[in-house]
Amino acid sequence: LLCVKVLLYGIRFWCTVAPITGIDIHLIGTIVAVVCVFYTFLGGLKAVVWTDSWQVIAMFISVIVVVILGTVTIGGPSVIIDLNSKGGRFQFFNFNPSLYERYSVFSVVIGGFTYWTCFNSVNQTMVQRYLSLPTARQSKM
Repeated sequence: LLCVKVLLYGIRFWCTVAPITGIDIHLIGTIVAVVCVFYTFLGGLKAVVWTDSWQVIAMFISVIVVVILGTVTIGGPSVIIDLNSKGGRFQFFNFNPSLYERYSVFSVVIGGFTYWTCFNSVNQTMVQRYLSLPTARQSKM
């Protein structure tokens, strides 16, 4: 769990930021790894769960800010609705059973179920979370 987080998020972020700031990427990689190892050893799985919780909060706040700023920048919700209606992208409850239809209720339900099942059953992070619980019943909650 620790290695995956460090490699996927920490290093990828600093590979983007390092050329802008001029900070050596190897130094940043070492600092990120040491901090992650330190808080994991200090707090164990509980520290990892708290870190994930704060990360989710930060991501939700970021998405809300981006949606608000994007809506204000483009001219408001009415402009968004108008542009999407003209482009044919503003359809709710499309029950067309054709496999050639890009987004229909059927494709969204089947695709969403398939994605959710795959993500929660074989994703290494999710499997570690299930296996860290003392009983099988708690892992199903």
